[in-house]
Amino acid sequence: MLWALLWTGISAAQETTPSVSQDCKAPEYRLLDFAVGSFTMHTAKGQLAGQLSFQKKLEGCAIAGYWSGSQGGQGEVNLYFDRSDGRWHQLYIADDGWVLHFSGQFVGPSLVMTGLNTFADGRRGVQRMSWSMLPDGRLRQFWEISSNDGKSWETLFEALGKRVGTAVPAR
Repeated sequence: MLWALLWTGISAAQETTPSVSQDCKAPEYRLLDFAVGSFTMHTAKGQLAGQLSFQKKLEGCAIAGYWSGSQGGQGEVNLYFDRSDGRWHQLYIADDGWVLHFSGQFVGPSLVMTGLNTFADGRRGVQRMSWSMLPDGRLRQFWEISSNDGKSWETLFEALGKRVGTAVPAR
């Protein structure tokens, strides 16, 4: 009898618990759609940096990217929004085994993420990566490092990407 009462109580509680959407159709998953596509990336000084492409994966739950540097070097990136912590995450893996982890949120129109990573030259510090779409339709990637816990920042890489092919997707 006690078991039946407990089971009835558990069943009733389950019926009144609001369901959480388990798909990736929420607006948060669309915030980075501006980066989907292929881009020719140039440094801030106008030199060719490489080719970058992003595509949606897993029914819109992730964005997978591929980097091919103009001086050699390749890498793959996975970006995803994690509803459990309300943050975007980025995992980058290069063809030389270099791995970077970032997480963050949108600040205005830019996705700004940070991570404690070791740079290729052995320096370890907080790194900050931001992605944004400029008014002229170019993709901006801005990457910085701080060796003093964010008191000051050194620019590692800034690139502006011109979309190859299709028009800018709606944001």
